[in-house]
Amino acid sequence: MRIEVLAPEELTAEAVHAVITLVAAAPPIETVATWTRFELLLAYDWAMREHLLASDNNVRRRDRPSFTLT
Repeated sequence: MRIEVLAPEELTAEAVHAVITLVAAAPPIETVATWTRFELLLAYDWAMREHLLASDNNVRRRDRPSFTLT
């Protein structure tokens, strides 16, 4: 089984910060810029899924990655 994550073609700290801002209070961009590529992928995937599923009340959501908390 392969894990599939939602991610743009070019994953940047700015893109991750923008998507997190859509769904929650985002940490400062300076903090996001220090994250590893794996952390950026996890944060982007979580935030994009939250954004896409915002109107679906009966969908089980993933927990927010702890490193993204402000």
